[in-house]
Amino acid sequence: MNLALDPYCPWCISILETMNHFMLECPRFHSHRVVLQEQLRALGVTTFDLPTLLGATGIDSSRQSAVLRLTCAFLNKTNQLQRL
Repeated sequence: MNLALDPYCPWCISILETMNHFMLECPRFHSHRVVLQEQLRALGVTTFDLPTLLGATGIDSSRQSAVLRLTCAFLNKTNQLQRL
């Protein structure tokens, strides 16, 4: 994400730390990601990708703020919000 001198994920070592890796792939945050997906499904959101999580793209306007709040909660729970 170009926020640190080392471009690699601190937990996966040989994988570049991209937003996609952190939000969707890194095993370190799997359990938090599962909770986020369940919460989104409860809202009727079945798409789990960066455009949805970061901008609530394609989401009904009545649910956009809830999606963004859940994404921020994920970032807080993973203690990664301050890194972004």
